[in-house]
Amino acid sequence: MAFSDPVKNIEQLGLQEGVSVADLGAGSGFYAMAAAQAVGGSGRVYAVDIQQELLTRLKNQAHNAKLHNIEVIHGDIEHVNGTRLREQSVEAVIAANVIFQLDNKEGLADEVLRILKPGGRVLVVDWADSFGGMG
Repeated sequence: MAFSDPVKNIEQLGLQEGVSVADLGAGSGFYAMAAAQAVGGSGRVYAVDIQQELLTRLKNQAHNAKLHNIEVIHGDIEHVNGTRLREQSVEAVIAANVIFQLDNKEGLADEVLRILKPGGRVLVVDWADSFGGMG
């Protein structure tokens, strides 16, 4: 089984220079980094995760890669207002490899609807079958 390719998936999302993106459940940051490159220096990527140690690692990786348009946010994507982002503040949302881990999938959907601008896009990547019993 092959893992998904964040760069190719981000290309399919069709992000434009200057847009704002929320990577919900950013984890190791592969999607946030690819999105940051796609939206360029005038764009913004909000990498939201509940695991502070992953956010610290992502912040360091972004700094080393000279990607200054990633903002890490410690937040809970399963609850409305858990991302701490403003209503209708992003043009795109990424939820990659995270939904299978959530207890409150409806909470995630509600939060996506709250932060997404009208006409915005959502990229969902998740596993259909198990990889080592993880998803």
